[in-house]
Amino acid sequence: LVGIAAGESENPEKNVPKKGPTTSENLSPYSRAVKNTFWRIFLFYILTILVIGLVIPYNNENLLNASNNNDITIAPFTLVLQIAHLKQAAHVMNADVSSFFLLAHKYLYITFPTVILSSVFSATNSCFYAASRTLMALAQEGKAPKIFAHVDRRGVPLWSLIATTLVACISFTTTLWGGGKVFTWLINLTGISGLLSWMSISVIHIRFRQAYSAQGRDIKDLPYRAALYPFGPTFAIVIATFIFAGEGWTATQSDNVAVSVIGVYIGVVVFAVLFFGYKFVKKTHLVPLLEADFDTGATRHRDVPVDPEEPEKMSWWRRIVGIIA
Repeated sequence: LVGIAAGESENPEKNVPKKGPTTSENLSPYSRAVKNTFWRIFLFYILTILVIGLVIPYNNENLLNASNNNDITIAPFTLVLQIAHLKQAAHVMNADVSSFFLLAHKYLYITFPTVILSSVFSATNSCFYAASRTLMALAQEGKAPKIFAHVDRRGVPLWSLIATTLVACISFTTTLWGGGKVFTWLINLTGISGLLSWMSISVIHIRFRQAYSAQGRDIKDLPYRAALYPFGPTFAIVIATFIFAGEGWTATQSDNVAVSVIGVYIGVVVFAVLFFGYKFVKKTHLVPLLEADFDTGATRHRDVPVDPEEPEKMSWWRRIVGIIA
């Protein structure tokens, strides 16, 4: 998402945070939001998982005796609230907000899935934004129908957005047939696709750095350099591989092994068909490191317009906040 947003920014080197001293110039609202992403992920994901692990015992009966895997009444978040004797909050988590309004007025009963809907809206916005721009970029590179490269006067890839919306509507079929199988297949397809995307990004990152060095270029010339290279991308590939293996092992423990394994790895099949299908149709091959093109379409630092305004002096506490968040 950061890369896609940077591609649509007028001055990405200013809007996306970079190394160097923290000043008002590189602490724009955009860069501040990007830098806050790390702390938001740490707070809402890592710390949340830690709290759940500390509160819920591994042998909790509500987890072990769940009627099905999609039962929200035994979700970890709900269990934490129940263990803390916050039953009304647990009802809110289950989209039963009548309990919340009952605290304010005992005669008012309204049921509305606020928690779920707020999460859905947030996830939908980011997913549609990324998916439509990715499809547009593929069309501009000739890897998707040209119609998806169209952008209206407001800068919105209209046809790409419509296409991604129609594909997303497939999720509504989960309520029509399959007894939950369609839902499971869609979840596995998107989950495995996410892992494959991260593995692809990691492999591309490694080959990019190798090709850049193989051609005698100085890594210091890059506007951004990953601090944990090559550990970061290598670690991501290893972890994703372990997750693949773990998903497969879990599928072999089910009653219907064949269906479960296919359901888990259906995303791999789709990825392989698209990848090797494109290779076969376009007759492309793996580009050697010495032949990688780093110049065509590249935007150099000197090509980026410089803001003529002098950066204002920042107080010491704003500098600290800028470094942390």
